[in-house]
Amino acid sequence: MMRVEHLAYYFSRNGQPFFKDVSFQLKSPGVNFLIGQNGAGKTTLADIITGLRPAQGELDLPKAAIYLNQQLPLLSSIRVRDVAQLVLGIEHGRLRLTTEQLQQLIDTQAYQFLAPLWDQHYGQLSGANAN
Repeated sequence: MMRVEHLAYYFSRNGQPFFKDVSFQLKSPGVNFLIGQNGAGKTTLADIITGLRPAQGELDLPKAAIYLNQQLPLLSSIRVRDVAQLVLGIEHGRLRLTTEQLQQLIDTQAYQFLAPLWDQHYGQLSGANAN
């Protein structure tokens, strides 16, 4: 299990807390999706978990992880389906996935988020500063 306890993150500009006393566990090894509304802090949390941003708290994390950030230029031409097939294919040994197979492999909330985006290009997804 990956474990995060009492996580706190403060923006350096104004010292305001963004996360305060956040604790959770994630399956490891495995595939974990971070899903939420624009501006909710998904990228900030992923940056903290991967060590790209400093934060306070206890983090018991794996030594290696794959983190796909939507801002990577190479991702603009591949579809959400391609990313999901790559990540889930590594874990489950499948080269191709239908949305029906996807539904069997991930939880309901992740499926409800990914299924409508399945054929969209990753670069078409809105960023945190989009409307």
